[in-house]
Amino acid sequence: MSDDDNTTRIQLPIEGMTCGGCARNAERALRAVPGVRAVEIDQPGKQALLEVDRAMPLGRLGEAIRRAGYQPGATREEFGRAALLGV
Repeated sequence: MSDDDNTTRIQLPIEGMTCGGCARNAERALRAVPGVRAVEIDQPGKQALLEVDRAMPLGRLGEAIRRAGYQPGATREEFGRAALLGV
């Protein structure tokens, strides 16, 4: 992941992600969201680490995770701003 003034790093908890297949599904769903630049899935930690465009509405991440069959938690952004994704 890179450091760019136009991007921010997000830590997104993902509930229901129980195996490697789940992790791959969640990663595919997140990579398909416009504005997502990079995705790393931490399956044992049940979270995704993302680099996204600062202007991207964070709710898109929660929508993508729900469509994939999982439940998003509250995100933590690198610079301290918190966003709830419909939880």
